[in-house]
Amino acid sequence: MRPADDVAQPPTWRLEAARRVSMRDGRVALLRRLCAADAERLAAFFADLTPRETYYFFGLSEHEARNLAANAVEDSAYRLVAVDERQERLLGYTFLQWRHAGIPTFGVCVHREAQSLGLGRQLIDLLFTTAAASGVGRVALTVHPDNGPALRLYQQAGFRLVDEFINSHQGVKQYRMEADLKRERPLPLEGLAIVPIGGVGVGLAAAAVQQAVELRTGRLPLLLSMPPSGSAAIFVADLSLPSAHPIPVAK
Repeated sequence: MRPADDVAQPPTWRLEAARRVSMRDGRVALLRRLCAADAERLAAFFADLTPRETYYFFGLSEHEARNLAANAVEDSAYRLVAVDERQERLLGYTFLQWRHAGIPTFGVCVHREAQSLGLGRQLIDLLFTTAAASGVGRVALTVHPDNGPALRLYQQAGFRLVDEFINSHQGVKQYRMEADLKRERPLPLEGLAIVPIGGVGVGLAAAAVQQAVELRTGRLPLLLSMPPSGSAAIFVADLSLPSAHPIPVAK
C-alpha cells in the first residue's frame, strides 16, 4: 500500500471542530474549515491584498475566491480559515491541495492587520497537526527568496530547501521547500543566519552549509536573504558574480 501523500486522492481530513485562538494583541480568532458561507469574506480578503502581497501569494480574483468557497464541500483540498470572533471578517487563509499524484502544495496568507501576532503560526500548526493525523506525510511550497518573514516562518515550521528555479510566471528565482510532517520540528539557532548570494544553485549550496551547522550544533540556523540586525551570518556567494552585487548588510 502506498503512503497517503503519494496518491492523487487525498485522505479524509480529520479536522473535527473549530478552534478558538488568541492573538498577541488580545483579539480572538476562530480557526475552521472554509465553507460556502465564506464566499464574500474570502472575496473581500483577496480584494484587500496589496500588490506586494499578491506578488508573493499569487492572489485570486474576487470571482475565483467566491467560487472556491462556494465549492468547498466538494473540494478535496484542505482549506483552513481564520475569522474574527464575530465571524464578520476573514483574517487568514491556508491550504493543502493536490494538483496531481504526489506531495500536496501548501500556502498561507494572513491579512496585514493580523500579521506578526502569531496567527500564521497557529494556522500552520492546526493544518499540519490535523493533516499528519489524517495520513499526510510530506508537504511542499514555493517561496520568493526575498520574502524574509515567510522564509523564517516556514523554516521554523520544519520546511527545508530542496530546489530552486526561475518562476516562468514572474521571471524571478523561487525556492521549493518541503517539510516532513512526521518529523519533529527543528530547534532554531538564534544569532546566526545563512545568507546565499547569487543565482540559481547558490541557495542549495547554502542549504548544505545550513545542514552542516545543524549537525554540529543540534540547532538550525535560518536561511535568509538578509541577516537580522545583531546576528552573525555565513555568506555563501557565487564568486562568478560581478562586483555590482555587494554583500547585504543588516541595518
